Amino acid sequence: MPDYDAMADDYAEHPPTADEVLAVEVSPSALKTGRPRKGAAKGRTPTMSVRLPAPLRAKVARVAKREHIAESEVIRRAVEQFTD
Repeated sequence: MPDYDAMADDYAEHPPTADEVLAVEVSPSALKTGRPRKGAAKGRTPTMSVRLPAPLRAKVARVAKREHIAESEVIRRAVEQFTD
C-alpha cells in the first residue's frame, strides 16, 4: 500500500514546477464534457465487440480524429442515433 504521508511530505517539499505542470498532455478523449444522457448508466458499462470492414473502420477513425473523441464514442453515438 502506498505511503501517502510520505508522498504528501515529498510533494510539500518538492512541488511541481510550472514547466512540469504545463508539460502534462491530456488526451481530449479522456476529458468528457457535458452532462451524461438522462438514464445513462453510471460507472463501467458492459463491453460489446463488433467486427467492422476496413473501410467502415477508417470512417470511424476519421470522425473520431475530427471530433477529438474515442472511436468507441463515435460508435456509441451512431448506435444511439440509429436505435432512437
